[in-house]
Amino acid sequence: QCNRSYLKKLNRYINNFDPKNLWADYKGIISYEEIHKIYENVDIGIFASSCETFSITLLEMMACGLPIACSDLSPMKDMLKDGGVYFNPEKPRQIAEALKVLIDSKNLMYELGLKNYSYANKYNWEYTANSTFNYFSEFHK
Repeated sequence: QCNRSYLKKLNRYINNFDPKNLWADYKGIISYEEIHKIYENVDIGIFASSCETFSITLLEMMACGLPIACSDLSPMKDMLKDGGVYFNPEKPRQIAEALKVLIDSKNLMYELGLKNYSYANKYNWEYTANSTFNYFSEFHK
């Protein structure tokens, strides 16, 4: 679910600044089966969340090798490491500046995309299980 007033505001901004949807296109709810198709047809991932415990959406963008403009809060920085251009999600100007940094450098976009793909590959069930058991073993020391 989304806040309808924010959605109206978002769509108004998109229509004012990008009426042909060349840069921004709000897709709404997308099925899990179709998300890969969306990621394959974009150049940059944007992740502006201010509240996460672990972001599957961020991991999906990383696994698709996207360069990412990302919230500078935890756990995003822990997941993305040096694979993103960071911003304060409460400051729209910083979001725009992060996007500009990526748009202005195809080399940076390429480098970050490779890093993100590599980082995403470490997240698998074996890694998750080992991390979980290591965490629990800390309580028994």
